[in-house]
Amino acid sequence: MLGRFDGSKVRLQEIYRFPNGPLQVKEHIYWDVHRLFEEVKRGLGMAGRSARLVSIGLDAWGNDFCLLDAGGALVENPHSYRDPRTDGVMQKAFEKMSRGDIYSRTGVQFMQHNTLFQLYSMVLDRSPLLESASTYLMIADLFNYWLCGERCCEFTNATSTQFYDPYKRDWCLPLLEAFDIPAGIMPPIEQPATKLGMLQRGLCGELGTSALPVIAVGTHDTASAASVVPYGRGVPEAAPGDLMSLRTE
Repeated sequence: MLGRFDGSKVRLQEIYRFPNGPLQVKEHIYWDVHRLFEEVKRGLGMAGRSARLVSIGLDAWGNDFCLLDAGGALVENPHSYRDPRTDGVMQKAFEKMSRGDIYSRTGVQFMQHNTLFQLYSMVLDRSPLLESASTYLMIADLFNYWLCGERCCEFTNATSTQFYDPYKRDWCLPLLEAFDIPAGIMPPIEQPATKLGMLQRGLCGELGTSALPVIAVGTHDTASAASVVPYGRGVPEAAPGDLMSLRTE
């Protein structure tokens, strides 16, 4: 999407759309993030030919994550939240820490595809990939890292993991420790509207654009969608019994 600001309003134009289907390999489901990043670059190149770009912001879905080794390479393609590796894991997690204790620390609803249970499934399987990991990033964070070289986790996506502490405003270290998830792989958490860095020089040449700031928007797609709901700006009040909701896919 290309956004143009005229001084009072932002107008959006769809520049490029591409499919985002997971890969089934035996019993597991993965995201082809390298292909997706190529599609992101193609869209950026097309946007740059349509207007003079001044910044880049990127969001994606929550829960899913990737692991990088010490050199910054992926240890494997990230799993989809639909992957069956979390089947039954939530019940095993409650044997380590009660449902009430987890909720009181994080305030996140329980779904078996939450990042906490994805990571704990790797702990239960004694995955060597978790042991060799140096950095944890969520999907949007991975793309931001590839765009500008900064390894961090944006706040709105961090809150979807079920191991973010809203009281301390940081990773919930006691919870990570209880589930034997290495806290040392967790990157700094950055707030929305933070300038992460500049588009890497090689990408500028590849896309035919000048250096651009990469901004950490609300990278959880629902957060970005909710941020532009026009509440309090002339929206009619709901009549009794009406249900006003926002749904994103």
